[in-house]
Amino acid sequence: MATGPHTPAEVEAIIRLEPMRYFPVKHLSVKGPRDAADMLDFLRDNARESLYVLALDAEGRPLHLGLVGIGSAVSAPYHPREALQAAILANAKYLIVTHNHPMGLSVPSRADLVMTEHFAKAATAAGMVLVDHLVV
Repeated sequence: MATGPHTPAEVEAIIRLEPMRYFPVKHLSVKGPRDAADMLDFLRDNARESLYVLALDAEGRPLHLGLVGIGSAVSAPYHPREALQAAILANAKYLIVTHNHPMGLSVPSRADLVMTEHFAKAATAAGMVLVDHLVV
């Protein structure tokens, strides 16, 4: 598991080396969707759809970035319960869900909108708020 401050490139390398772990990313600052999209820009290069959850504290500081699933060129498996586990353990207040579209279109599909609803309901039930679902 990684510790200490890391550059976005180092965060990307850690994710690729430890794809099923959650790790601290407290040194980064996420003030809005653009910050999160910039931090997760490496997803654009993935040939398969990958889904991540970014857990934020009450001040919007990142606590954990967790890989939820890696799928095919057109979909990625997910279950909100597993996706929220690390966020709950980290005492997150806010969540940002993000995934890539390997074909390059960052427009949400109908399935993406349904996924957003599932995550929003699960987050609310766990006392958190889904602030965004980014498609990169």
